Amino acid sequence: MKTYEVTVRREGRWWLVAVPAIDGLTQARRLDEVERVAREYIAVSTDVPLSTVAVEVSSIEAGGRDLLAAKGLVDDLRRRAKDLELMMAELTRELASSLAHAGVPVRDASTILGVSHQRVSQLAQASDVRDRFPWVGLVSVDEPELSIRYRELLAAARPHDETVGEDCLP
Repeated sequence: MKTYEVTVRREGRWWLVAVPAIDGLTQARRLDEVERVAREYIAVSTDVPLSTVAVEVSSIEAGGRDLLAAKGLVDDLRRRAKDLELMMAELTRELASSLAHAGVPVRDASTILGVSHQRVSQLAQASDVRDRFPWVGLVSVDEPELSIRYRELLAAARPHDETVGEDCLP
């Protein structure tokens, strides 16, 4: 199977699909059609079976902007936001448990955490499950500085009389 690089550019109501390797140009109405249209065009132009043609879109441009680069940034930010949300949830559970173990009333804990008193009870119970089964809900973060800060906050949220080895932290 041969892979052809294609570039895509918006022109009016159409997406122009350029195939530099065969000096070819075709078009698609929608982006989700680009790969199919490009493969069909290449197969017909080079007189090879469609099943032997693969395409890789190297750029998508519209309004003078590289949309693939922007998409990459959006995807990266989504991944980071998901990692941060997982960290926040774990820290909230740990803090709820720590407050419960310290005897802080549930309604006061709800004020500290910014959630309902019912949610505080749920969070404290969820954290107790994690204390008994430490591998449940482990968070892995690619950014070292976030991972270090997460470990520090997690350690600070645990009751002081608990001894937790470094290997138990996510």
